[in-house]
Amino acid sequence: MAQRSQTPLVRMMNKIECGELVYIPSQTTLFRLDDDENVKAYKILSHPVNLLVTRKHSDNLIGVHYQGKTWLLKEKDIPKQGLK
Repeated sequence: MAQRSQTPLVRMMNKIECGELVYIPSQTTLFRLDDDENVKAYKILSHPVNLLVTRKHSDNLIGVHYQGKTWLLKEKDIPKQGLK
């Protein structure tokens, strides 16, 4: 069975842009990397938060502003709200 391609609107809604506020649920892991791309610090959120996206680190990592620093998380950990 052939899959239907997504409409441009749905593709746009899936794309996370710098400057957006995103909802991050509790128990999500945020982390920071050193120059060699090794995890140098991490935090597990104890409560849900809305955070500002500051950059796209790679295809699957997003940078968010949290407690005065840029922390990374996996894009898949950000819920796709409003999509069915």
